[in-house]
Amino acid sequence: MEASIRFYTEVLGMKVIQPVESTPPTQGQVVWLRSPGSAQLLELNWYEPGTRFGTPFTNGEDLDHPAFECDDVEGTVT
Repeated sequence: MEASIRFYTEVLGMKVIQPVESTPPTQGQVVWLRSPGSAQLLELNWYEPGTRFGTPFTNGEDLDHPAFECDDVEGTVT
């Protein structure tokens, strides 16, 4: 979770809107982020491996590819 938050905040410039919260019933964590000037929220979830929710990622399962808008793709990526 920490590495993901660093990526979204330090690389993409997003802001943490709701700090990491433990979710005891699911044995996981959740955090919400937002890009400056956007109303859209990004929710990151992490679940303890081996739990009912901590299953391996399967491509095509739910939303698996968020998209971001930027003025300069090349400058943003490099």
